[in-house]
Amino acid sequence: MYEQNRDGTRGKLVEEDSHARMLNRLRDDSELFGIEAYHARRKYPALKTAYDQYRTIWQLTMGNEE
Repeated sequence: MYEQNRDGTRGKLVEEDSHARMLNRLRDDSELFGIEAYHARRKYPALKTAYDQYRTIWQLTMGNEE
């Protein structure tokens, strides 16, 4: 929910429901997998290492739920 400015435009964010927070989180997480992220991981080896560790943990966690 946003405050409304006197001129009728949208003001600052006051409250955000769980669905909106989830959508924002998904949008942020999608930046990990795009072509820009791929090039950044190639340019910065530390990012590649961190991403590989994240992927391993994700696979171990999600793979065990089957």
